[in-house]
Amino acid sequence: MSIVGIVQLPRGATGFRHVDSPPLATVDLRAFKAWGHSVGHVLDFHPAGPTPNFHLLTLRLPSGDLSVVCHASLPLIAFAPVPFDGSFLSRPDLAPSFFGFDTLTAEALATPLARADLSLLDEAEHRQIRHWRPATVGELLFNHWD
Repeated sequence: MSIVGIVQLPRGATGFRHVDSPPLATVDLRAFKAWGHSVGHVLDFHPAGPTPNFHLLTLRLPSGDLSVVCHASLPLIAFAPVPFDGSFLSRPDLAPSFFGFDTLTAEALATPLARADLSLLDEAEHRQIRHWRPATVGELLFNHWD
């Protein structure tokens, strides 16, 4: 996802698409939930919908409670505090536990959107970005836009 310091966001990153565009893929939700159960005790699960565009899993770990967000269309996950407030945590110790998903760091998600390559996004996504004006990659990838 990163090319020489520039983050290239794939089609579907916003969770939106033009009505004439092919449908977006969906992540393997069963695998995501299963990996969550293998990491800790699952306290709560909220599936993605039209809003938010991500699944939210709340885990109880020996080190404390943790949110895991999973993009609904792309195999991307990130870790966050409980309750999820739009901020992110880097947990490289847990990344290997979610096999098949790319784990994004807090640093990558804090990348200013101005430094991201949006050329693969379709026009519907660009309209949403102009409307909602996300400042960071994290705000674009894991959003509550309607």
